Amino acid sequence: MRFGNDWNRLQQVADYRMARKTLRTGAIGSIIMGAIALGIGVLPPLTWMPVAIGLTLLGTGLWNMLRPSPAGIVIDGLTLILVGATNILGSLGGGGTTLWVKLGIFQLYWGGVGIVRFKEFRNALGFHPQDTELKALDDLIQTAERAKIKEAQDTIEFTTTGLHAKVWRGRLDDQGALLIQMGQNQAVLAARHEFDIEPGKKVMIGNNLNATFTIKGKTHKGTLSPQSLERYQTWKLGTHIPRALAA
Repeated sequence: MRFGNDWNRLQQVADYRMARKTLRTGAIGSIIMGAIALGIGVLPPLTWMPVAIGLTLLGTGLWNMLRPSPAGIVIDGLTLILVGATNILGSLGGGGTTLWVKLGIFQLYWGGVGIVRFKEFRNALGFHPQDTELKALDDLIQTAERAKIKEAQDTIEFTTTGLHAKVWRGRLDDQGALLIQMGQNQAVLAARHEFDIEPGKKVMIGNNLNATFTIKGKTHKGTLSPQSLERYQTWKLGTHIPRALAA
């Protein structure tokens, strides 16, 4: 990776990148829901509650889009909870359909998630990386995402199970491993001793193997291919891995 050996700083850069991208993605949803609430509120007869909610969502959405901040996500989360509760109560009172109940539950969930992640985002955004560090990390992540898994000897792929299955790409380097969730914003930079794979039995259908993954002290169950396991084991022994060319 040619980043140096300051793994704590590298992880701070990754966490900052994740927080900004996550907040900006959430901001788009807030802007859309805010516009809908505002539109409903201004339709005759004028209703001030959805107007106030819409303006708040639009404001926090624009705030998190332009200047992501932990305070913005808390306000956004509280507003989403209020919107969700309003949709559910309105529907249960005979003023709506099950669609609004489902939407309300979704809004309650994401509002709660935002508030719970306040501390995580506050710590991440309290760090200010250099633009060159962010660019270098973006380039590495793009290289890993675009790598042809059958040909890139320094790249592995595995899936972790749970509430939702998550596909990971790992780019292996003499200094450590860059682990990213495909289609997500999360990236983990792990030194060689911070990333372990314990293979298990073959899955019932297909060639993959069950495995236990330990990433910086956190354990996940999942699967990976024999090819990825072989590459990992070679890397774990300290053998130099040929670097994939940038796509």
